Amino acid sequence: MRTVLFVDDEPKVLEGLGRSLFDYSKAWNMIFVPAGDKALEVLDRQSVDVVVTDQRMPGMCGIELLDEFQKRDPRVVRILLTGNTDQDTATAAINQGKVFRFLTKPCPTATLVDGINQAIRQLTDQEDAEKAHAEDLSRNNAMLKALAGDLTEANQQLERLSFIAAHDMREPLRQIASYTQMLERRFPNLVNHEMAEYFQFIVAGVKRMDGIVQGFSKYTQAITDEQNITDVSISHVCALVLESLSHAIVESGAQIRVDELPVVIGCPRALTQLLHHIIGNAIKFKHPEVSPEIRISVADGNRDWTFSVADNGIGIETTSHNIFDIFRRLHRPGAYDGHGVGLAISKGVVRRHGGRIWYEPNPSGGTVFHFTLPKKPVQDLQ
Repeated sequence: MRTVLFVDDEPKVLEGLGRSLFDYSKAWNMIFVPAGDKALEVLDRQSVDVVVTDQRMPGMCGIELLDEFQKRDPRVVRILLTGNTDQDTATAAINQGKVFRFLTKPCPTATLVDGINQAIRQLTDQEDAEKAHAEDLSRNNAMLKALAGDLTEANQQLERLSFIAAHDMREPLRQIASYTQMLERRFPNLVNHEMAEYFQFIVAGVKRMDGIVQGFSKYTQAITDEQNITDVSISHVCALVLESLSHAIVESGAQIRVDELPVVIGCPRALTQLLHHIIGNAIKFKHPEVSPEIRISVADGNRDWTFSVADNGIGIETTSHNIFDIFRRLHRPGAYDGHGVGLAISKGVVRRHGGRIWYEPNPSGGTVFHFTLPKKPVQDLQ
């Protein structure tokens, strides 16, 4: 049963309301009080669904009372009764008290009952909507919890597979290569030129397979390992990466320009991997006729930093899709070192940090890789 509170400083008005609304006493729990402070006492003691108040009352007028109701319990639907038909009063009632209905006195019983019923319907619709929203939220939370559990289990399986790849799968490969080389050394008189070539193919194939297994292991570690989260100076990370690539830089004659880069929140090891792969690729895939020119820059966005690594290398065709997939290679085997793992690791690192990564042609030739890192840490990092 809904509770309807009536407020008027004239006892005769309250008595008249009680008589005219007697037929609704089984539908509503009706309470009658003579002043605003008494109405607030009722609100402090119990739940009220609809309040109907007169405007002109000593001490606290109707608009002030409804404003106080709105502050204390916004759920209560508010109706104002007044003999003053002034437009300013109506505007103040609506704006200040957030009034549901503004009714003039004398108000016919049917009009008042209709206003109260509409108020109750609005309240019921609002409660039904909130209940449905809460149920949807509960279902979505349950689904997210289940998905999180599935993701945790999948990560654990990936970690186990990574361990197997790093140990159990590599051992047979080492044995194949070792015994093949041993046969070639132990029985030189039985090994002709054609057989020696076959042995070389076997060893080369084993090495490629071992590289793929290692690449898979590194990839799974990059997307599943626990992250050590701290403040990371990207300028410092770049300096470390360039130092580790110093031999390739000197050998290729690369000119690398690094703009002033910010401090972000993330995993130092993972971000070092990210920049090592992207800068390393910019050096590796250089144009055969010119020395590499690489620029590392950043743009300050509203919520993210957008980092860019631009080169003047051989470029990537715009028709090349899924270059961030693991083991995706754009060139024939043997043309360049690697197994198509670096960009997949880069994508995994960026996504775990809550960013995204993409590439586009460099207008002056070559490729520009972009990736974003949020200025605030994301939950996935923890």
